[in-house]
Order: sequence, then C-alpha cells, then structure tokens
Amino acid sequence: MKKAILLFIFFILFFPAFPAAQDEQEQLAGVLVLPFENQTQKNEYDWLSQNIPNAIVESMKEKFRFNLMTRERFEEIVVLSKAKDPVFFRAHTYETEIAKILEIVNVDIIIYGKYGYNQAKKKP
Repeated sequence: MKKAILLFIFFILFFPAFPAAQDEQEQLAGVLVLPFENQTQKNEYDWLSQNIPNAIVESMKEKFRFNLMTRERFEEIVVLSKAKDPVFFRAHTYETEIAKILEIVNVDIIIYGKYGYNQAKKKP
C-alpha cells in the first residue's frame, strides 16, 4: 500500500513536468531561406539565386536542428493570405520587404541577401 501511495505521489508531482519537457525539446526554430538577389546584371549568374540558399540550408543541417519552411510552403501561405504584392515572389533584400513577409509567415529566422562580383583589373 505504501508503494502504491508513493508511486501515486511521484506521478502527481512529476508527471506534469514530462510533457512540458518534451514540448520544450521539440520546439525548433522556424527558418525561411529566400532566394538571393542577382546584382551582377548578367542572367548567366541567375542560377546562384537558388544555389546559395540551398548551400546555406545544407550547411546549417550539418550543425543545427531547425524546421525549414520550403519555398513551396512559403508561396502557399502567401497565396492563402491573398497578398497580391509582388514583393513576395522575387528576391527580397530590403528590411521593409522582410517585415511584410514576417506579417504573413510564422518563422523565427529569415535568411536573405544579394550577390555580385567585382571584375578583376589586370595590371600591366
């Protein structure tokens, strides 16, 4: 009888902590990685717009656990929100654009950027 009472008291005291601990462990940061803006003014470098974000995601997967919002899911959320602003369907590089995105999607981290190049100058 004493064992049953002690076991009952143990469950009353500690059982509520188990689900809370599980929830805390399972809450991962939500991450959205957007296409990068091509500032080279050359279409031949457009492929980097998607490849840079893919490389970032793969690198992050090696070191961190997170919930990645795919580009498809992002676009689905935007369409469902009935947002007609074209800012959602191109590369995003300005804080005001990111603020608009944050109003619609529920993520903790948004990674975005732009790329370009400086042509090397030959010295005689």
